[in-house]
Amino acid sequence: LPEPQSPILPLVVGSEVVSVELSDALRSAGILVPAIRFPTVPRDKARLRITLTAGHRREDVERLLAVIAEAMQRLGIRPG
Repeated sequence: LPEPQSPILPLVVGSEVVSVELSDALRSAGILVPAIRFPTVPRDKARLRITLTAGHRREDVERLLAVIAEAMQRLGIRPG
């Protein structure tokens, strides 16, 4: 993830389909992270909108990252 500049952390995935699949996988795990896609962002710049608050604990962030990593692996998505 990029160095935080605000409570909103965009995770750019590119594909609109992939962003929705990742968002759905997170929702299935009880984590709300919406997919943001065209026309809100340019085509091929779809992203997940991760919002952190002071109420999130380190364990919450670690779980978020683990669920994202597992979903990416299951979907055959390579980071970067």
